[in-house]
Amino acid sequence: MTLAMLPVSASAAGKSISSIAAPKLTLDENRMPVLTSGLSSSAHCTAASIVYDTPGPIDDYAWFSATVTYTADDGYSFASDLKARFGSKCASKLVSSSGSQAVVTYYAWSRLDNSSAVTQGMKDYYKAHTSDTANGRTPIATGKKFDPIAEQHPDVTGYHTARVYKYPAVVRSAALGDLSETVKIYDLHAEQLISGVTGQWYLVSCGNKLGFVPAACVTDVTTGGSSGSTSGSTTGSGSENTGAWAGAPGVWRVSDYVFAGGSGTKEDPYLIATADQLNAVRRGMDKHYKLIADIDLSSWGNWTPLGGNPAYEYNGRDCVRFTGSLNGNGHVISGMTIVDHRGQLYNEGSFVHRCYGLFNNVWNAEFTYEAHQDKLYENASYNNIWDLGIVNYNIDLSYTEIANDVHIDIGALSAFMSNSRVSNCYASGGSIRVQLGGGAPQVYIGGLVSNVGNSAFVDCYNASPITVNTTDGARVGEKRVQAGGIISGMSYCWIFRCFNTGDITVPFADSIALDAMACGIVDTQDHGDLPGVYGYTRTGTSYLKDCYNTGNMTGNMAFGLLGYAYVDVFIENCYSVGALKVDSMAEKGGTDSSSNDIASTSEGYNSLKGNRTHNGVGVVSGDAWQYSSRLGRKVLKSHPEDALGLVKPAAATVGGFADVKAADYCADPVLWAIKKGITNGTTAYTFSPNAKCSRGHILTFVWRSLGSPEPTIANPYSDVTASDWFYKSALWAYEKGYYTGAVFSGNTDCTRGEAVTYLYKGVGADAMGQYLSAGFTDVPASSPYANAVNWAVWAKVTNGVSANQFGPNETCTRGQIVTFLWRAQYYRALLGDWESIQDFI
Repeated sequence: MTLAMLPVSASAAGKSISSIAAPKLTLDENRMPVLTSGLSSSAHCTAASIVYDTPGPIDDYAWFSATVTYTADDGYSFASDLKARFGSKCASKLVSSSGSQAVVTYYAWSRLDNSSAVTQGMKDYYKAHTSDTANGRTPIATGKKFDPIAEQHPDVTGYHTARVYKYPAVVRSAALGDLSETVKIYDLHAEQLISGVTGQWYLVSCGNKLGFVPAACVTDVTTGGSSGSTSGSTTGSGSENTGAWAGAPGVWRVSDYVFAGGSGTKEDPYLIATADQLNAVRRGMDKHYKLIADIDLSSWGNWTPLGGNPAYEYNGRDCVRFTGSLNGNGHVISGMTIVDHRGQLYNEGSFVHRCYGLFNNVWNAEFTYEAHQDKLYENASYNNIWDLGIVNYNIDLSYTEIANDVHIDIGALSAFMSNSRVSNCYASGGSIRVQLGGGAPQVYIGGLVSNVGNSAFVDCYNASPITVNTTDGARVGEKRVQAGGIISGMSYCWIFRCFNTGDITVPFADSIALDAMACGIVDTQDHGDLPGVYGYTRTGTSYLKDCYNTGNMTGNMAFGLLGYAYVDVFIENCYSVGALKVDSMAEKGGTDSSSNDIASTSEGYNSLKGNRTHNGVGVVSGDAWQYSSRLGRKVLKSHPEDALGLVKPAAATVGGFADVKAADYCADPVLWAIKKGITNGTTAYTFSPNAKCSRGHILTFVWRSLGSPEPTIANPYSDVTASDWFYKSALWAYEKGYYTGAVFSGNTDCTRGEAVTYLYKGVGADAMGQYLSAGFTDVPASSPYANAVNWAVWAKVTNGVSANQFGPNETCTRGQIVTFLWRAQYYRALLGDWESIQDFI
């Protein structure tokens, strides 16, 4: 393409062209790039070719460019200091220049004709993220500012494109700020968080503020940082966190805000099919979601509540309320793990508030007290979490060295909830365990939610136990522990057709009985902040209807349905048949304990002023109930207990490792190996018993089990250096004849046959294996592992993988080798090495 006679400025005396005037680079009606220019009588060159570097059509908020090759007219040449001029909103860059030819690239910027949609989208997002700042956050990527106009023409200040749309200090204004030369990126797909934008956007910092910038304004982007991979890996634990959350117990991982479908509206919710997509909810806490598959979190590591942070703070950095909705669609979320046995709370201050559960805080602006008054709590259109099961979960906390006041809220579904409607949700097959020590913590636990205000629970149940203990089995002292099967503390809530079968055990108090309370449905009804306290109708105060409990309650205060209430609570058509175990306090100088199949009747707390309409077990009636001949009592039609196949609680874990259960074959060996310093967990909360072991691992474990003796020989290997973690164990193995050869291959998988051979030699049994026979078809007498396998089976160190197969070529796992070592200690004791067995007796 030729664009003739572009304007230039020439020196008449030397026929030298000193500058080229800028053409106009713009977009036509089809958003295709177009380069035009006016003609000038002083032109002395021709545009020989034009190449549009960015093919059209061009997106909004993007750079596009064109490169023009100029040739000088006869008798003219381009000056050595040739200037390529720039025009309005267009940058020019002189690429090259010779006497007869010059090459210039022109840049322009595509913008939305109406940017108000962008500003409004950011305002909407800001409303849900008012406390967000860059302070204490670590970027997931970095890049360099890309702004050709500012780069080529820094003296031009009226039109620099690379600017940041900042969170406004006041929502009604949307200020623009300059983009730093080095760009810190906190989200690579911010366009999915804000409405009204097109193309890719980044969430970046501008000072200590956060804001948005088009991706086209950042170049040389490299990923990496504490927030995790942008691809959203599904393995790991909180110990992998770096940067701002280094050492925090929860996993802090960024998952792409990409779903299996939907647009995030109530009518067209985002569709969730994977653990990563569930984790991505935290990036859009005002959107609407729907599960289309069961979600397995068992390999995730310590779950960080949606809307919470890895420190499990209630209202700390990165904490946002969930104001959208989640439709479980009949699916379950399984394997959620939160295990913290560090004794002290992470980042403990003078007063801390910690929250644990699937969500941190759930809130629905549409579900108000006025809606309650109009019985709209019965309207399913107000649901914001429904048709969801939380199963096979494990919340296991041990805070035995707390020094300060601590407030802890725990619920399988959420720690906090207000103005919400939850229906057809349940917790089953999991457990919540808390171990307490020093300090004066207040612990509030609900089977589904801990602290609830102005909300409704309909057709829900809990079938998982809640257990709280003290380190020495002593009374709870200055602590306060309250637990309820569905909710711990409520304020103006409606609970219809709900039941609990989980046992609840809390430590006995030695001050006032209120400090240790276990209740089948709800612990306490708080004052709330509504005018007046008494005299409301059933729709004006809290209301329990068609509910029951079969779980056993143990504590200073044990009640079948409800504990203390400070305002009216109506209980109707409910019953409890769970056992109640209490500890009398009268003779100890404290407030006496009490129990009741329904609720506390203490007038000292103005409790249950309106509860006199309740009926006890055996007299419930109405359409909500049906009789179970198998159970010999009435159950709810919505969730017939006798037909649910309620999942048994998950097995207790060992050593704080979520992946080692008390009934596992390697449970005791794992504890022994940790105690003896033979190995550690792969993370703070996982042992990885099924992970494969290398030759370096196996020989190092054997070496450590024998006291880590110092090798006395020079390094015989060509592939082992002093910096290798298995250096000493490799030299020791060579010295003792366990391994020979000039190449060690320490990272090569180690087989079961090799592992028992190393162990066989390590315990000094290599003289007897030839006299034994294990009879495995895959270990013939000619096998190099035959004697070791024969001994291992005889000494009960291990068995085969089947009745006639040993699996000598299968890779040995971490669980297997610590078990082999643990069992081998008995054999060493038979040889007179009694010290080796002292940890067992």
